[in-house]
Amino acid sequence: MRHSVHALESLCAGAEAMVVSLDAPRYDETQGNLRLLGVPLPAPLHPKEPARLRYLRWAMRVVPLMRAFSTDARVDPNQRPSWGRLVLEEAILQRLPTLLVFANTLTMDRGRPPRILELARDPVVHRVANFRRIATDAMVELGLPVEKALAYAFPEGRSPADYETKVLSPPPHSVLFAGRLIEEKGASDVIGAVRELRSRGRDVSLTILGQGPFEADLRQLAKDAPKGLITFAGQVPNTVMFDMLRRSTVAVVPTRPEFMEGMPMSLTEGLISRTPLVISNHIVFTRSFRDREGVLIAEAKSPSSFASCIDELISNAELYSTMSSATEAAYARVACDHTFEDVLMDWRAETFPTHVRA
Repeated sequence: MRHSVHALESLCAGAEAMVVSLDAPRYDETQGNLRLLGVPLPAPLHPKEPARLRYLRWAMRVVPLMRAFSTDARVDPNQRPSWGRLVLEEAILQRLPTLLVFANTLTMDRGRPPRILELARDPVVHRVANFRRIATDAMVELGLPVEKALAYAFPEGRSPADYETKVLSPPPHSVLFAGRLIEEKGASDVIGAVRELRSRGRDVSLTILGQGPFEADLRQLAKDAPKGLITFAGQVPNTVMFDMLRRSTVAVVPTRPEFMEGMPMSLTEGLISRTPLVISNHIVFTRSFRDREGVLIAEAKSPSSFASCIDELISNAELYSTMSSATEAAYARVACDHTFEDVLMDWRAETFPTHVRA
């Protein structure tokens, strides 16, 4: 978050700018030449309102702001292609030089490439950046011109080389999940896995970090678990999460295939911490990593598969140390030196060498 804020400040330095935050509560304030707005997702009109309609109403709150601001440039970071398509269509209509920034892997939409990538071929779109190489390559495979595709990452400031290889400690063993608490992130599968491990007589516990709309369901699922088996620790700073990764025996990233994953921080930070990971066979992960090189790959949506992988790690000290040592090679597969700020400043320098309104 700190890097993103600094990147936007650098982009907007000396420029008249408007920044619209989609994850903030509604607000509107001005700081010098900078106008800051919060435009949150509108409440549903009724319980069964389709999500696409709700996103359409959301986009229609942003488009008038674009028209009123009379921009010369547009940064359009979003993770909702159907939503972003409407905003991009407006940018093309106004012929606004545009940079698209994603943080997720795009896939075919009803048998054809996402409409937003087709629109991105328009000359007003300077570059299309995505989070790390796998997600970026996927856009090219879907038809985005390779010269427009650009990978980025957030600076991590550390690497596996900074930490010693872990050795397996005696039980009890701790398992850590960190991520947004939505069904597609698969935390319920890990709850099922540690329940199964406890039934096998393994002395394990699970800590769940994060918040989200699925939290109440997860708590209900864990309600009758043995005391101490499952702990909900809420949202914590990244520094705290990393310390917890270092102390954990195993970290899990059980993302389900329907989630448009990019590369979760809990996975890369887990590798940096030298903690062996059990990850799902989500296509982004299987294209990025090798099974048994720092990670064990389990079947998505299968608590038993996750239980077996965790069990293998906590039952084999030699395998555990080998996996911890291999996190450096696994991390090298997804490392990216080009940062989010680099993307923004390169765009500014190439497109507006003397002046920019963002």
